[in-house]
Amino acid sequence: MSKGESASYRGIMGRRYAAARRKGVRELVLDEFCKVTGLTRKHAIKALSPKRRGVRRAGAAVEAFGHDVRRAKAACPNRGRRRQSSLEEHRREIPLMVDLWPEAYPKEPGCVKVDTVAHCGGSMRGASSGR
Repeated sequence: MSKGESASYRGIMGRRYAAARRKGVRELVLDEFCKVTGLTRKHAIKALSPKRRGVRRAGAAVEAFGHDVRRAKAACPNRGRRRQSSLEEHRREIPLMVDLWPEAYPKEPGCVKVDTVAHCGGSMRGASSGR
């Protein structure tokens, strides 16, 4: 099937799908469309359903009336300035210790001894000690 034939078939089936009001009739239209085109059922539903129009941006509507949006944005005096956060001011006020590894510590890591402690009472079997 060529692209032109496929597009015309999709249009015809789309009109049939839109005209079908009952679920059973729509299923038959979908089954036929899936067999002919080889598309999956979900893709066929999307292809045959009416297209939803997207919401137009406000900038596009302004441009449609002949206003130059870029020139209006450039004329805005506060454009491009970011408000500095108070967090940056606090960071400058707090002194930071820059020395990463003080001289008091050894230069190479040594061995570490760790003791484990069980906090489960007198028995390692836990709370249910089988009395």
